[in-house]
Amino acid sequence: MLSRLQAEERLAGLNDAAVAAGRVDQFDAARHLEGLESAARGAGRSAPARASAGQLAGMGIGLVSVPANDVSEPAEKALSDG
Repeated sequence: MLSRLQAEERLAGLNDAAVAAGRVDQFDAARHLEGLESAARGAGRSAPARASAGQLAGMGIGLVSVPANDVSEPAEKALSDG
């Protein structure tokens, strides 16, 4: 059985071949090319969802807040790497 990704890739290949062979009307071919160009630009991608502290707690994942280092004091690691 094909995985979903393999099926999507095969279907995309068939669509590409149909457009390249001229088996698709001009309107559909133009729409297909616009979709490929849009995907190449990364258009339409949404930012990944971030889990809230409550959602993480519901999954049994603990959340610990760590205060940021004071900018006036260099980090210990930075001093040791010098």
